[in-house]
Amino acid sequence: MRPLSIFKRSQRNLRRNAVRTGLTASAILVGALTLTLTSALGAGVNKYIDDTLASFGAENVIFVTNPTASGDNSDSDPAIFEEDQIEAQVVGPPNPGGSATLVQAISQDTIAEIERIEGVDAVEPSLGVTIEYLMTDGPQYVADNAQTSLEIESVLLEGTQLSDDSEFQVILPYEYLDVLGFRDASDAVDESITIGFYDYADFIAEVDAKIVGVADQGLGGPVAGNLVMNPSLIQEIYESQSLDAPAEEGFSLVTVFVDESLVGTDDFIAVIDELEQLDLTAVTLEDQLGDFTAIVDAIIWILNGFALVVLFASGFGIVNTLYMSVQERTREIGLMKSIGATPRVIFSLFSLEAALIGLIGSISGVLLGIILGSRLSNVLQEGLLSDLTGFDPFVFEPQAIASVLVVVVGLALLAGILPARSASKKDPITALRYE
Repeated sequence: MRPLSIFKRSQRNLRRNAVRTGLTASAILVGALTLTLTSALGAGVNKYIDDTLASFGAENVIFVTNPTASGDNSDSDPAIFEEDQIEAQVVGPPNPGGSATLVQAISQDTIAEIERIEGVDAVEPSLGVTIEYLMTDGPQYVADNAQTSLEIESVLLEGTQLSDDSEFQVILPYEYLDVLGFRDASDAVDESITIGFYDYADFIAEVDAKIVGVADQGLGGPVAGNLVMNPSLIQEIYESQSLDAPAEEGFSLVTVFVDESLVGTDDFIAVIDELEQLDLTAVTLEDQLGDFTAIVDAIIWILNGFALVVLFASGFGIVNTLYMSVQERTREIGLMKSIGATPRVIFSLFSLEAALIGLIGSISGVLLGIILGSRLSNVLQEGLLSDLTGFDPFVFEPQAIASVLVVVVGLALLAGILPARSASKKDPITALRYE
């Protein structure tokens, strides 16, 4: 029997038991739908993280600190105070997001050692300053500042990046718009804001700065909900908070710029290893978002696991459907064998029926998943996720969709092996006498 004839006969057999075929395919549809949505969700989150990292334009940047103890010592013995420790806002572990951390100052000698590491293009020390609050014409709101480099661009809703000139400039976090009395991001740009901080004598001092941009809420990064200030403003606050010259006191954070050609290579990792050999903590922007990515990937794998359980359960449905079909068509099988059909043809016939059931269920599940995911994306982007600019929760990648189809049809074929083998081994004489 020719392959086309086998295909047509398989179609006729499935249509003859349309209700049973439809119910079996429906179970497969649920599994395929779940796999489609979970894979699209994982792709959407990872794409947003990749786009966020790309927008910073700093894949070759490493943030270097010398922490001695975090602000929370509840689970450890009190740390010994050292005179050259300084309290500052730092980016990355041990406290990502800019919360106050006690760090060992990085000296000029250490900076010189960093500059000698092969692959390091430049080293940019950051002055350690701490702010207390922000205000416009109303109440004072507690705030933190993030130390970062002008080379690291913020993801902006409105406005421009910071510039290295004498004007005091800030990028305001999105979270402060409402409380500071701004209608939206565009309303805040070019307005003045007052920054409060303690000076070296422990008195409150204030300085006014211009809002040049408003940072998107995003998923993290060097801003992470904190105020970002340009170098001239940082210098002004530093001089008010410290009696020592930066070179004497040391630096709380050093930004290391690595040769861009080394990004993604073992040489880039070698630079990080050499920094750690100097007892420094080296953190990239990707590291800061790495934990979030790992959690998302773990959740996606768990959801995919549930989808596979559904598919395996539907596989038993295929086995049951085909075994019932074999029993009902026993005499037909005997007749086909008596006129020359080989066991291979019989096996192919029932295997193809299993594959067709899997194909019907998988295609239906994938199409339904794309429709539901696209509509759900629109709803979430306009509602719950409206603050995450550019975040499309469900991204349907062709290779992921193809993988779902292959996996589902493959499982259906495996489920059809036992019934197909049983049919192919039937004795034609016994089958013809079957009542």
